[in-house]
Amino acid sequence: MGKFKKTVKKAVGNKTFIKLAILQKKLTPKIKTDKPVALLVGFSKWKYDFIQAYLQEYDVIFVKDSENVDRVVNLAEKYQDRVIMVWGYKDSLKLKKYAENKEIPYYRMEDGFIRSVQLGASHSVPLSLCIDSQALYYDAEKPSDLEDLLNTYDFDGDKELLKRAEHCMQSLNELNISKYNNVGAKNIEEIYGKKERKRILVIGQVEDDQSIKRGCSKQMTNNDLVWLAKTENPDAEIIYKPHPDVLFGKRAMQSNPNDVKSIAQVITEPLSITDAFQTIDHVYTITSLSGFEALLRGIPVTTLGAPFYSGWGLTDDRQTVERRKRQLSLQNVFAAAYMLYPKYFNPFTKEEITIEEAIELIHNLKQIEHNKPPEEPSIEINERGKIGILSKGIQAIPNLQSFLKGEVEFNPAKHAVELSYIAGWGMKPSAQKAIAFSRKYNVPYLALEDGFLRSVGLGVNGAPPYSICMDDAGIYYDATRPSRLENILNSSGWETEELLADAEKAITLIRENYLSKYNQAPMIGSNVFKENGKERVLVVDQTLGDMSITLGLADQNRFKEMYEAAKQDHPDADIYVKTHPDVISGKKEGNLTVEDVDSATTFIYDECNPLSLIEKVDKVYVVTSQLGFEALLMNKEVYCFGMPFYAGWGITNDRLITARRQEKRSVTEVFAAAYLLYPRYINPRTGLPGTIFDVIDYLIEHKV
Repeated sequence: MGKFKKTVKKAVGNKTFIKLAILQKKLTPKIKTDKPVALLVGFSKWKYDFIQAYLQEYDVIFVKDSENVDRVVNLAEKYQDRVIMVWGYKDSLKLKKYAENKEIPYYRMEDGFIRSVQLGASHSVPLSLCIDSQALYYDAEKPSDLEDLLNTYDFDGDKELLKRAEHCMQSLNELNISKYNNVGAKNIEEIYGKKERKRILVIGQVEDDQSIKRGCSKQMTNNDLVWLAKTENPDAEIIYKPHPDVLFGKRAMQSNPNDVKSIAQVITEPLSITDAFQTIDHVYTITSLSGFEALLRGIPVTTLGAPFYSGWGLTDDRQTVERRKRQLSLQNVFAAAYMLYPKYFNPFTKEEITIEEAIELIHNLKQIEHNKPPEEPSIEINERGKIGILSKGIQAIPNLQSFLKGEVEFNPAKHAVELSYIAGWGMKPSAQKAIAFSRKYNVPYLALEDGFLRSVGLGVNGAPPYSICMDDAGIYYDATRPSRLENILNSSGWETEELLADAEKAITLIRENYLSKYNQAPMIGSNVFKENGKERVLVVDQTLGDMSITLGLADQNRFKEMYEAAKQDHPDADIYVKTHPDVISGKKEGNLTVEDVDSATTFIYDECNPLSLIEKVDKVYVVTSQLGFEALLMNKEVYCFGMPFYAGWGITNDRLITARRQEKRSVTEVFAAAYLLYPRYINPRTGLPGTIFDVIDYLIEHKV
């Protein structure tokens, strides 16, 4: 409560103050917005970025304290068009009743059934979400939107849907895709042993999970389920697969798997559910989705609770739900649960996609993660034939042929069989045509991007590039997957004395001559910094929505976290925020504004040489900006809040981690990989292929 409100309350008394507050609420007009406002309750902070991006039809407001009903109510009262969305059942009866009384639409949200490669516990972004206006699919106590679909949808009248469903079911089985896909393929005979009799698989769950609490009317533990399977199938071999979170202590157990080892083989090693189904004749579960995944593979299933797929004539049910009144086919249930009920999204573009596209994406991500055979990362790209170019912008690059060893082909569709690569500009939207061409014609995609010593002047102003990065694995700013630069840094054998000596020489020349990517800006002015003897901390802003931020595993919230961390880490320092040149010119917005910082923070709006700026500060905070690496070249301590190409190698203070970056590297080694091995250079004077030293020599002579 503010000082003014406290003063008024003291003057008029508590009862009068409450009456005045109620009157003020009634008289205050509700805010009209272009889009409905969605008040999101019970969402973990790590979900904020992708949820906000996925719900593009709403203005999203996250209510951090889900227990504070009054806070949600106060926000809801402000807006004319609003909805409330809750993650799972992380709300209160009081909030639900308030929404009902006010007739505010109320939704519950949960992960979909084809979610991701990695587990949700590792904070991997889901490819699917279920949003239900009644109750969630696992809540058998009351109707859900999914149950209504299964009770009422005219499946017989939608032949196209059933055809698609059949195709998707086949794809999931052939590609061994399930909800999570984090465990690689294994030889099941090495785990189960040779099959000699009927095999029953018992699926363990987290016993205090909402799906059991709301989906099973009787108290039942996993061990109860194992004993039931054994007593009903005394001559069968019982395989018990406990939930991984229980095995490794992440979630509490109510029954110990060791207590049933006398009657069942307990699987304690990581095993995908799709592999676990191999050689299985029957599955027992309480309410697990794995029961439905077993049905998809033609395995009979016994359910002790009432998961969404029970009660329709497909399973051996030990709990009935009177509301479920139809006999449905497997295709019917799949079509409703996997196609009509959830929404699918591309976690990188944040665009809504079809289930077919989601299956393809999961398959590709799974291959990258598990099934891709180990390859020696290429240090040099070897173009054996022609390189197709669709983009007019790339075609117009001066001296393009000098950058590319293969012959440039501007009409690639006519020469698809001759192409070594189809080239596009990075992973930007403009590259989508080339990426689509790559898929259509099965031609490898080659990502092109400006090098780190690019030119004298900006590319948007027509300055020609003197270096271009080329990547046949990803692109350096995309931390969601490997790039050729990352592969180089993860490999060994390229770190020769000669190469590292060249790197040291180039670093010295860059530092002494203040060389950077564009080399068009003047040196920093002498009046920018306060001369008070305090430590100077530079916080680097970037343009809002820049793809290097998203693909660098960050978002706008990271910039605010970065700023707050800089203040907290250095309470006695002067904080300076460097604004991006495109923001200064008014072309784009930044991530940090004056409203986001305190009055003691100084914004640097001057366009200036990056190295001359870095030279004047002590510490540098970045999300994904290249300026962070230039700070390393200037021997500054750098803090990364995203995952730029130079993070994760032991030379920066990192707030994020990526398991792929396994080596410890020096600044010289990262420079050698990023500036010497990764890009191609031309000699700016001749337009012919050149070296970094040809470019450095030219930049020294022509830079501002």
